[in-house]
Formats: sequence, C-alpha cells, structure tokens
Amino acid sequence: MKYEIQLSNQGVFVRNKNGRLLWRRASGCTLLLVFLLPTQFTRAGSATWNLNPSNGDWEMSRNWTPKTVPNGPDDIATFGVSNVTDLILSFQFDNEVNGIVFNAGASPFAITVASDSSSEYVLTLSGVGITNNSGITQNFITDSAENASPGAIHFTNSASAGELTVFTNNSQGETNLFDNSTADSATLIANQDANENAGGLISFLDDSLGGSCQVQVFGTGSLDISAHNAPGAAVGSIQGSGLVTLGGNNLTVGGNNLTTTFSGVIQDVGGVGGGVGGSLTKVGTGTLIFTGPNTYTGGTTVRGGSLEVRNGTGSATGCGAVEVAAGKLVGAGIIAGPVTVGTGSRTKALLTPGLTTAGEPGGPLTLLNTLTFNSQATYSVYVNSDNSTANQVVADGVTITSHSTFSLTDLGLGILSNAELYDSASGAWSATDSLVHARSAHTATLLPDGKVLVVGGELGLGLSLSSAELYDPASGTWTATGSLITARSFYTATLLPDGKVLVTGGDQNFGSTATAELYDPASGVWTATGSMASARALHTATLLANGKVLVVGGVRRRDRGTVRSGHRHLDYYRQTHYLAPEPHRDLVA
Repeated sequence: MKYEIQLSNQGVFVRNKNGRLLWRRASGCTLLLVFLLPTQFTRAGSATWNLNPSNGDWEMSRNWTPKTVPNGPDDIATFGVSNVTDLILSFQFDNEVNGIVFNAGASPFAITVASDSSSEYVLTLSGVGITNNSGITQNFITDSAENASPGAIHFTNSASAGELTVFTNNSQGETNLFDNSTADSATLIANQDANENAGGLISFLDDSLGGSCQVQVFGTGSLDISAHNAPGAAVGSIQGSGLVTLGGNNLTVGGNNLTTTFSGVIQDVGGVGGGVGGSLTKVGTGTLIFTGPNTYTGGTTVRGGSLEVRNGTGSATGCGAVEVAAGKLVGAGIIAGPVTVGTGSRTKALLTPGLTTAGEPGGPLTLLNTLTFNSQATYSVYVNSDNSTANQVVADGVTITSHSTFSLTDLGLGILSNAELYDSASGAWSATDSLVHARSAHTATLLPDGKVLVVGGELGLGLSLSSAELYDPASGTWTATGSLITARSFYTATLLPDGKVLVTGGDQNFGSTATAELYDPASGVWTATGSMASARALHTATLLANGKVLVVGGVRRRDRGTVRSGHRHLDYYRQTHYLAPEPHRDLVA
C-alpha cells in the first residue's frame, strides 16, 4: 500500500493512496516516522479542483491539480467547471487557505464545512478571502452532526467573504469574522436547529466589517456583535425571526438600501462578549420593519430611510430613547422610550404614525413616553377620504418647537364604489350592493338578460382600469366578469343587436387608443376586433338602423393628458343583427 506524507507549515499529514487524511501531527512537535512501505512525499500548495474528481472530498489530493490539498496561509483553492460541485470538509483537523477563487464561467458550487466529532472543524480564510468571478451565486454551508461540535468558517486578517456568495449556517454551524475581515456583499444566513437547540451563528468580532451584507436569522439562529470593538458593527440589512445580540455595541443597519422585515428579538445580553446598553442606528434609503418587541436598552437613531414599527406588544425599539435625525419613523406599533423628531438642523426628519409600507393609514402609533418635535421636524398626517380613515399618534405629552411642520395629505382619490337604484314609481333612490372596484369614467350597459355590465374607467391620476363586473338585479349583487384586453377610460360602449357589447377607443392611462373589443355575455370573454382609423376619447358611438356603429369626434390625448383638437373622422363598425331589449329600473353606479 502506498501512503502520502504531506509537509506544510501547518504540520505533517499522512494520507492513504486515495488522498484521504489518516493522521496529523501539528507543526513544532518532534516527530519520528518509520515507514516500511513505499511512500510519496508532497507539500501542501495552491491547486485547482478537477473537472472530473473522484468525489466531493476537499481533503483528497487526487481531486486537485496538482495533486495536493490546499492547506496553508499562502495557498489558493481555485474552482472552474467541474462535474462534482458538492464539496465537504469534515475531518477532525482544521484547514486554512489564503483564498478561494471561482473563475469566470465556473460551475455553481456548494462547499460544506461540517463536524462529526467533539472537535470543532474550521475552514479559515486568512488572506484575500473569496474572489467570485463566476457571475453566479456560490454557496458555503456550515453544519454539525447531532452532539458534535460545530463546523465553522473563519475570516481573519483582511479576508473578504466576496460577492454573490451565500453562507448558510445550520445546526450550530458558524461564520465568524475576525480582525479587519469583511463580509463584503455576501448573504449570511443563520437557520434554526431542527431540534430547536442552538441554531446557526454569525459573529462579527474585533474590527471586522459588515459591508453591504444581508444578514438573515431564523428561529434559534443568531447574529452576535457583542465581541466587536466599540462602537460596534454595521451590516447592510437584517431580516428574519431569529436573535440579534448587541452586548454594549451599536448595530448600524441599512447600508444596502433594502427593505426588510425583522420579527425576532434584538437584545443586549447573551453574547460571547457580554455587555449591556446596545443600540441600533438605521441608515440608507430602505425601510426596516419591526413586527415584534425588542429588548435592547441603548436607544435607536434613524439617520436615513424609514423605521417602521408594527409590534402589538412590548416595545419595538426596546426601552431606550428614539431619535429621528433624518428619514422617517412610521407605523402603528408601540414604543416605550421618549421620541424626538428632528435635531434642529436643516436635515428633514418625519414622523408618520400609522402609515404602512402600502401607503395606507394603519392605526395609531402608541408612544408610552413623551414626543418632541424639534425645528425642521415634520409631522405627516394621512387621511383617506374614500374610506374615512386617518392615522394618529398617542403620546404621554407632546412638545412642539418653532419651525416644525404639520402636513395633512388625503390619500383618497374621490372615486366611489357605491351604487343606488332609482324607482320611477316612487321617485326614490335606495342603496344596493357596491361595485367590486371603485371607478370613474366608466360605462354601464344594460344587457338583454337584465344584468348591467360596468367596464373599465379609472382610479384617478389617469390610471385606467381593465376590470369589468356584472350587476344582477335579482340578487342585488356585483360579480367580476372577464377583463378588457386593453385598460381604458372615457370610451364608448354600445349594445349590438346580437347581445354583444362593443367598446371603442378611450384613454389608456395617459394616451388615447384606437383599439376596439367585443364582449360576449354568454362566455364573459372579451375579444379584439378591428381598430378605428384614429385614436380618440370622449367621442360618441351610435348604433344605426342598419346595424352599423357610427363613431364621431372626440379628442386625442398624448403625454399625460395633453389634449389635441377634436377629430372629424367617421369610423363605422358593421353589424347585421338587431334585438331591442326590454327596459328595466334605472341603476346608477
């Protein structure tokens, strides 16, 4: 049997003929080896993963070219195209490389660092870190077997976690950043353990940098910055349902300008670095949404974007003070500490209670302490006249200084959905079922079966609708039917002798259209028919005795409602059948 002895400044490694690690002695130890069998000596060094390796074992030298396992502070592990892309590092000894390079056009790899023993298995990147030139996402996973120590990935010195890289930490697996290493724009994920034990862990220590990384923590998965040097760490964004431990440090969030939701708990205690008084700073242009209570004690500062609170219990921002220095504080949650809006400088700071990310009033913002508006602060109050809702703030005392602004904005469009019936015998109106969608500038056509077809229209602001609905006088209800092919408003609808409905022209958002469509009540489907010679809106359409439809005049709109002069063109639509429907009670919609 042939053995391979590998010498590096990490120690001496003995491998079998397949390159599997059998024994190791750390560097600095006295070693005497006597081999009675033929041996092969190789030294660790940089290598490229083979196109057709034997398996996915990182530690098997035959899987690399040259035939050596990268394991040293100067070694680079390079990956290109390969037919084996799921790799594992799981032996009882650690592995260190200067960097990992994914070449342009490389396959998508998944590299797992796992431990199945009482000793932690660590892959350390101590030099350049990860360079991803592949243009696609490359995945790294840390994991551990039941009752085993965690598999871990360490970044040291100034190593980078790279771009388009995802680190998924399962079952106590860890990704730890030391020294001046950086997460760059990687995605760092800490998942819940399947048995609800300690989940994955992401740690920023020393002076490590978060860059624009996305941090996602779920369940018992956690982010820990308690062992970072003061004043704290910054990450691009946080989201998920897991734990964030600050210790006495500040966590700055939002540098990647994403909008994310966090439903877990941000706390002071429980981290490896200890400490209390942790704080949070929101930066960037995105929105950070808190849907649950947090317990950190050092306060919250909003310097950019929006912080939205939606918690129903506890305090979304812990027990500390909240300062909106720039950006917005929005939402309909609960805040325990005193809130100050504005710093007195020219930077604009806003408080918009109750407003959700969907732009609708969402209930009161409850402040259990005082509220202060400093100079240059704006209190934005939103109402919706369409549904009679408004937002509000409830506070234990309000102070308003000079040069603060109160703004009232109506989110309603004045578009109605209600409908009424007129009884000509009594001369009285009575309410009936409301439309499925509020609309204006639509048409209502009485069909031969007594139902009423309402089509298109607009929501206001020039936004045309394609939806259609039917009113049934027997049940007094509206139901949706087939939608138009082209959204339109200010058009015409004509009942044809065969019971079908012809719609012509109209405005399509901010410009007029020449298209026409036919509605078949039997199928509830619209089909395109011949277009008019000229685009137009606000025209007339008249059913002639010979079954043709005469379209006259109107206006053509271009570029957000600019109106040109009326047209004199006459367009005809040929129809050969005729049916006179019976009159019914009038419906106003």
